Amino acid sequence: MRKDEIRRNKLTARVIYSPKPNEIKDIDGKPQTGETIKFGTEKLAKLGVGVNNGIFLKRIVESKKVSKVLELGAGTGNSAFYLGYPECVDELKTIEGSSDLAEIASETLSRLDTNCEVINQHFDDALEDIDEKFGLIYIDGQHEKKATLHYYEKASNKLKEDGIIVFDDIYWSRDMNECWHELIQMEDLVYTIDVGWFGLGVFNPQKNRSTHFDLCSYLPRPIITTPWGWKRSGKK
Repeated sequence: MRKDEIRRNKLTARVIYSPKPNEIKDIDGKPQTGETIKFGTEKLAKLGVGVNNGIFLKRIVESKKVSKVLELGAGTGNSAFYLGYPECVDELKTIEGSSDLAEIASETLSRLDTNCEVINQHFDDALEDIDEKFGLIYIDGQHEKKATLHYYEKASNKLKEDGIIVFDDIYWSRDMNECWHELIQMEDLVYTIDVGWFGLGVFNPQKNRSTHFDLCSYLPRPIITTPWGWKRSGKK
């Protein structure tokens, strides 16, 4: 569903916040475990990638001729639409914990010819049920260090050798940026690339750790943001 359609239909969604164990809890405005967060129309319309970043994801898929894509965090299906658009893609699975968002994502992806499946489960449960390998995995879910490292460990088992894993919003917070600096040290990522809001890794546990490319050394580096203070359910 396009952003203008979300605004025109005044859609909203509810998401239950479910952090990983032992993560930082003393941040002002951060939701509590199990709390329902309301995504208003404007917040929904801003979910997913913009056009430039969407085209970037599409070109990664095309350049590697990826046939099977897995996404963690469907949102409204915006990012998945770009990932599933190339002709080389035969199958796209995207996982979304919110039933409201999963419904919107399903409508968005219904416009693709690709075989798309929106899985309405928690990431851990869905990953346990998936028994296949993918050429590209895109992690765009809970933007916190503890969670992202956890999902990397779980999702990397679903990657083909020399498959690509993409991490969204690596400058979204200091916590996420610290996470990215830990990820680039992972032995099974033979290449890592910092391209700004995205971090890319090439996965192959059979090869020795090789090279990190920091393209932000040549381009404007994104400013690390302070995202806390999410709108809580029932608050205006």
